[in-house]
Amino acid sequence: MSRINILIAALLTLTGCAHYSFDSPASKKASLSVPYVDGDDTGNLTNILIGSISMKTHFRVEDDCRYQLVVVILNSKQEKLAYRFNPFHKDHLIPCENRASMLAKVTIVDQSDKKTIRGPGFIRSSIEFDHQNTAKDDTINKFSLGQLGDINTYDDTLPIPVFRDLSEKIALWVEQQYILLPFDA
Repeated sequence: MSRINILIAALLTLTGCAHYSFDSPASKKASLSVPYVDGDDTGNLTNILIGSISMKTHFRVEDDCRYQLVVVILNSKQEKLAYRFNPFHKDHLIPCENRASMLAKVTIVDQSDKKTIRGPGFIRSSIEFDHQNTAKDDTINKFSLGQLGDINTYDDTLPIPVFRDLSEKIALWVEQQYILLPFDA
């Protein structure tokens, strides 16, 4: 009896360690090149876009492949949405809420013949935020769920959420094109 148990345990161990290979989802991904976004001064938008496309689409981002995603920032602006009375000069209004927005033109180009095969798509991203015009320090107000302490903090902190929102919308657009593209490369 103990020999049978040892034999069964050995067989289970040997077959349990067998390696089975299935196609991974990554092997079914088509390749897409994502060059530097035209209008991205810091490279942050390009990096966030590559991450979004890699994680949220059926594309594998590579340097040298047949398809290229071309993104051009057409417009980046900040608008004043709300005002409050200046505590030092009651007859003056100062802005306290703004909207940051970006508009991008997106196309997919077949690099073998340099023809646009999808697009252009025009994608807009915007976020609203509160701020103080005259804060004592240049930090984010920790008691107000992301309110900027001072409008000057915008340049350092606010572009990242706008970039994330725009990148996710571009990744969604790219994923919608996935069904329509010929993937023989």
